Amino acid sequence: MSQISSELLLQAFREFNRQIQTSLEELSPEGESALAATHTVMSAMLALLSRIQPLLPLAAQMQVHPLNQEVSEFQRLVSRLRDLLPGLQARLLHERERIDQETVRLRTALQWTQGSRQTL
Repeated sequence: MSQISSELLLQAFREFNRQIQTSLEELSPEGESALAATHTVMSAMLALLSRIQPLLPLAAQMQVHPLNQEVSEFQRLVSRLRDLLPGLQARLLHERERIDQETVRLRTALQWTQGSRQTL
């Protein structure tokens, strides 16, 4: 039974690692659509992390080399995510500022248009 459990854990960690790697690539600063996908990717990433969290103690109890490698890879990917978060936050704040400025510009244009109609 322990062998089956370690195999299931190994498969789970491999799948989680693959999905996290894909998400990290989408969030990377080089990604053209990184801002557009941010909400969706971060939601998926948080869901993955919450699903794998209960498996970490089980994996730690088992001393199976391939599983240990996958857990190490998972830890590396989480560390990479941690490193990306400050840059991601800065990009999102910059985008928010740009949107706020555009909103002000559009409101001003709307007010000017409404004022122009009243004078005609």
